[in-house]
Amino acid sequence: VITRNAGDEVKRAEELGYFKFGGSTVLLLFEPGRMVFDDDLADNSSTALETLIRVGMSIGHSPDVPQHTPDMRKSEDEITEAEKKEAKRRIQGNFAMEQSPSDSGDDDVPKRRLSYVPTMNTMAASAM
Repeated sequence: VITRNAGDEVKRAEELGYFKFGGSTVLLLFEPGRMVFDDDLADNSSTALETLIRVGMSIGHSPDVPQHTPDMRKSEDEITEAEKKEAKRRIQGNFAMEQSPSDSGDDDVPKRRLSYVPTMNTMAASAM
């Protein structure tokens, strides 16, 4: 909910608005020219691809400082099947391991069986 009007003067630490329950958006403000987004985020954004960001990950850097290299994207031929499966598990969760059709490249591995069918409540709780 935005609590300011267009044209209002805003000073440091003053409220611009607040988030109601149910959202997970984070808003970062930077002075022009003070920050450059990392290449992987810029590339994904230009193709409308959502990017999972975790605590501690680099999202950008000062223009006069080189980009943090551990967050750099690997070329397609450098990514192992194990890395693909781990990324898929992190993004989709364990529930997707049972449902996913042959896109991770390992169909011979026995599928995990759930002891119960997850509900929206159990899936939300597992994401916390």
